[in-house]
Amino acid sequence: MSFAPLNHLFSPEFEACLLELMMQTHTPGCGVSLVGEHDDGIWEEVVKVYGTAKDDQPVTPDTRFPIASNTKLFTVLALAELLEKHALTFGTRIKDILPEFQLVDKVTENLSTINDFCCHMTGIPGYSFAYAKGLTREDVLELFRGHQPSTSFRQTMGFQYNNQAYDILGLVIERLSGVSYTDYIRQTFFEPLGMRTAGFGWDEHTATGHWTGRRGDTVEIPGAVTGVPACQSSGGVVASAVDMVKWLKFIASHPGYQQASTPRSIDHGWADVWNFPYSSSVTTYGAGLFQCTYHDTSVHEHWGALNGFRVILSWVPSAKVGMFIVVNGYQGEDLLNLLKMTVLDRVTGGVEHGTDEWLKRIASERAIKQARLAIGMSPVKVHESSPLIGKYTCPSVFTFHLEGSSNTCFLPECEPFPYLPHLYGDLKPLLAYAGQSKYKGCLVWTYKGKQYYGHPFWAEASEDRKELKVFGLSSHGARVDPSACPAIFVKVD
Repeated sequence: MSFAPLNHLFSPEFEACLLELMMQTHTPGCGVSLVGEHDDGIWEEVVKVYGTAKDDQPVTPDTRFPIASNTKLFTVLALAELLEKHALTFGTRIKDILPEFQLVDKVTENLSTINDFCCHMTGIPGYSFAYAKGLTREDVLELFRGHQPSTSFRQTMGFQYNNQAYDILGLVIERLSGVSYTDYIRQTFFEPLGMRTAGFGWDEHTATGHWTGRRGDTVEIPGAVTGVPACQSSGGVVASAVDMVKWLKFIASHPGYQQASTPRSIDHGWADVWNFPYSSSVTTYGAGLFQCTYHDTSVHEHWGALNGFRVILSWVPSAKVGMFIVVNGYQGEDLLNLLKMTVLDRVTGGVEHGTDEWLKRIASERAIKQARLAIGMSPVKVHESSPLIGKYTCPSVFTFHLEGSSNTCFLPECEPFPYLPHLYGDLKPLLAYAGQSKYKGCLVWTYKGKQYYGHPFWAEASEDRKELKVFGLSSHGARVDPSACPAIFVKVD
């Protein structure tokens, strides 16, 4: 498919609109990588950067940004090479490579394959609060054995995005290669492709993330995830816009890309969360890539969110066009959507809606999403009191230290937190008694002297108060009833 030069998209008027939208969404900086192979076989490469990376430093083509969950594609392509080398397949069982692998559900334990982990069909929801500084992939393997499934193994409606599954896949790579995950990715991809700034650590050339609370206060978010080695294979790669041009030109030619881009599970709800509002088909997931359509044209893409950043990578196979967009503002989704849809309009051969039309549609979609997110976020006032006191722990999830101040008759209005807030601030539960041994709760995040309230949940105490079932702490799938997947906390003092 032929397309007009990609660089022509960035007219002075369009760039002025981008800068205005950055200001409106509290987004300090942005990096854009675009590639396209024209009919004559010549690649067009476009790198655009805007705003500030941190302090007063401008974003440059070499500014490093975390690519967040787009790391998963590195993991999948690495697995494809290693599995072939060892005469294995994506259908190989996890236990055949990691014999120490154990789960609560023994059927899932014995049948789980590399593919099941890649396409999020284990039936086990994600528990991001289990991440802690210094956590290793071996630690995640131990934590995983304590996770209760919330759907049946390989259930049709059971897609449940799980970062920890990809952490364990990183351990599979280490076991098969004999070297660390980071060394393998560096030797296999970064060095051969000339991705000279790509890596896993943060340095003075790495942008700083930002998050804006509902009160309008914007705070910097440090790169605390780099202190969690376990996250390296699910979301640890850091790279520049120039690096990502090289990656975009490479991915579709890799033999493992077919595994990544072939639909293997159906997602009925992720579209509402991760911005597929304009897909003309039900969103599916392969291995490190979602699949959707626009103007009846197939699009492969993946979103990411991490430490005050938002990221998207998209590839349009029929046009041989790819894009990578990153912003260092957690509320910068509108910017990503405007850029993405403007590019897709240009290369998929349909009607080009124009900037003004997309801004209206994106604003409408944002309002719908915010209304949906507001459900369960409203303040809660109760008139009874039955305080829970003590230390309650669920080793694979979280620990509640409940004191007198942890109990209240009023829960404030909640708001979405940035990812992994407990790694760079203090996170504590707040409970309000709702009668009949049941509690409504939320988490209180204290960061830089301010308190924020979010992540509402509910809980039910046993008669002797030695056990606490907590609902809503996992990132369960859209079609999963949260009451089906409680985290069981046990009182230890």
